[in-house]
Amino acid sequence: MRTTTLHRPRPESAIRSRIRPLRDLPETPPAAQWDFAAGLGFVWKWRTPVIAFVVAVTALTALYSWRTPNRYTASATLFINSSSNQQSALAALGPRVTMALGSPDLQSDRAIYPALLRSRSVIEPLLTAPLPTRSSPPRDDVTLAAIFGTGDPERGCDAVRGITEVTHDRLSGISHVAVTLEDPVTAAAVCNALVRAMTLRSIGIRTADAQKVRRFVDDRLAEVKAELTQAERRLQEFRNRNRNYNQTSDPDLLLADERLARDVALKSNLFLQLFQEYESARIEEKRDIASVQVLDSAYVPTTKSGPRRIRTTAMAAVASGPFAVALLLAFHFVMGTVRPDDETHPHERRIDA
Repeated sequence: MRTTTLHRPRPESAIRSRIRPLRDLPETPPAAQWDFAAGLGFVWKWRTPVIAFVVAVTALTALYSWRTPNRYTASATLFINSSSNQQSALAALGPRVTMALGSPDLQSDRAIYPALLRSRSVIEPLLTAPLPTRSSPPRDDVTLAAIFGTGDPERGCDAVRGITEVTHDRLSGISHVAVTLEDPVTAAAVCNALVRAMTLRSIGIRTADAQKVRRFVDDRLAEVKAELTQAERRLQEFRNRNRNYNQTSDPDLLLADERLARDVALKSNLFLQLFQEYESARIEEKRDIASVQVLDSAYVPTTKSGPRRIRTTAMAAVASGPFAVALLLAFHFVMGTVRPDDETHPHERRIDA
C-alpha cells in the first residue's frame, strides 16, 4: 500500500534568507588602466640600465662583426643561346619525333644551364681539385673539401651551392654566376671552374642528344628507304603489266597508276628530308662548340662584399634602445595592474531578513 508524504511548506522568511540582495553582490573590478606619464617616469628612473643594455648590445655586435672574416664575391657573365641546330632539326621533323625522343622543349634550352650549374655532376669533380690562394708561398693542398671541412660529397655539393648564386634573365639569355669565399683568389678560381665544368657538361649533353637524334633518324631512314623500294617495285610491276597505260582510256588503270606514282613521290620526298636531317645530326654530333658564351670571366675581387660592420653595429644600436624601453614599459604595465592579496574584494556576506 503506497503512502503519500506531504511536505510542509517552508516559511517565507526562510526562503528570503537564502536570496542575496543585489547590493551584496561583488562589484566588477575596474578595467586595467595604465598611466603614460607614470610609464615615462618609470623609464626615466631606470635610464641607467637601459643605456647599459644598449651599450652592451652594441659592443657585442661590433665585436662579433669585427671578428667575422671578410668575404669576397667573384662573378662571371654568360650568354646562353636560345636554340641550336639540333633543336631546329627536331622541330622540322614534327611532333612525332618530339614524342619519341622525349624532348621537353624544342624552343629554348636556357632554363637548363642555371640548374646545370647546381647539379652534382658539375660540382662534385671540383671538390677535390686543387685551388689557388693568395697565401705566400702558394699552397697546392687547398681544395673545396678542405675549405668546408668535409669529405662527404653530398655535404660538399650543398656547401658549394650555398656559396654560389645564379641569376638568369630568360628574355635576354644573360646569366650571372657569383661565388663568395673568404679568399678572393679562390673565389675567382671556383667561379671560373664552375663555368668551365658547366660548359663541358653542356657539350656532353648536347653530343649525347645529337647521337640519340642521329640513331633515331638513321633507323627511320632505313625504314623509309625500304618503303620507297617497295613502292617503286609496285609501280614498275604495274607498268610492266600495262604497257599502254598512258594511252588507255580505262579510268581504273589511270587511277591505279596515279596512286602508285603518288606513293613513290611521297616516299621520295620523305627520304630526302630524312637524309638531310641525318647529315645535320651527324654534323651536330661532331661539333664541340658550346651554346654558352662567356662574356666576362671572373676576376679576383679587390673589394670585400661583407660583412658590413658599420651598418650592422648601427642597426644593433638603434634597435636595442626601443627594445629595452618596450621591455621596461611592459614590465611597468604588468606590475601596475596586479592587485595585492589584501586589496581583493571581501567575501560575499549572507544576510538573513
